[in-house]
This record gives sequence, structure tokens and C-alpha cells, in this order.
Amino acid sequence: MRGDGVRTRERTLPLLFNVYVEEALLTNPVLKDEYKYGGMLAYADDLVCTFASQPEVERIIRVMETLENRWGLRMNRKKS
Repeated sequence: MRGDGVRTRERTLPLLFNVYVEEALLTNPVLKDEYKYGGMLAYADDLVCTFASQPEVERIIRVMETLENRWGLRMNRKKS
């Protein structure tokens, strides 16, 4: 993944990104539950999260930051 997201002109990259992100999310027990039960939606090079409270958002962001080191994924903090 480049710093500006997935190159969408290459047809397979968004699909590969989804496979990669899904694997990353499903290997983390906290994120796995959120992803499986609808709190998170991955599409193309975006990940949308919906939560009920600010502390929950902050907790998930902290957990997602672990993906940066382990999986090489970067969160765009301007959008977070």
C-alpha cells in the first residue's frame, strides 16, 4: 500500500487490499468481533467503523494501531 491508498486503476489491488485487511482484522480478537458483527466495513481501500461511544472509538483506534506494525497498514489520521 502506498501512502495515498490503493491504486484503484489496477483492478486487482482493491480486491487484494480487502483480502489482506480482512485477514489482519480477523487475527485480532477485539477487531474480529467488531468486524464480524457489523461494527466495521472494509471496501476498496477504506475501512468504516461505527461505535456507540467516544471511549469505544479510542479503544478501537489503539487496537488498530497494532496493525500498523504487524501488517504494515497505515491509518490516515486526518480521516480518523
